[in-house]
Amino acid sequence: MDKIAGCIAAVVVALIGTASIADDRAPRYMDTLLEELARLNLAATCQPATGTCTLESLPAAAAGPLRIILNDDTATVYMVFSGFLPLSTDEPSPALSLRLLELNARLISARLEYPPREKAVRLSAVLHTDSNFDRRAFRSVLTSLIATAEKIRPELAELTRTP
Repeated sequence: MDKIAGCIAAVVVALIGTASIADDRAPRYMDTLLEELARLNLAATCQPATGTCTLESLPAAAAGPLRIILNDDTATVYMVFSGFLPLSTDEPSPALSLRLLELNARLISARLEYPPREKAVRLSAVLHTDSNFDRRAFRSVLTSLIATAEKIRPELAELTRTP
């Protein structure tokens, strides 16, 4: 009985030790993400331990910076322009709200979000990594998100100026 208890205790200690090591590691696809950003010639400031990268030098119309967040727990890569469309009021106007809904119905990989506490509309996309990190899909979603930002931001910014 003492041998079994000793073995169980050793396994528990090993598992706890492994869990703490795993928590200190960068997300599993961080190196792949960095390789793909380099392949796209996109300069980013990255923090591998947290799995985040920020792209600052994007076209002005894209309303950068763009944050990319790797999350092993959710098996996702979240790409977001947090301050995509700053709002001067607490709520979007009815015209802007309607246009956001119309665009969300048409956008394929991107989505527009409005968290009221931020007083800004976000533009984001998610890539799922539950089975693998699809490099081609990442490049496609990222470049599509940047192109979408450049295309729709001028129109949406104009709607924020309309009373």
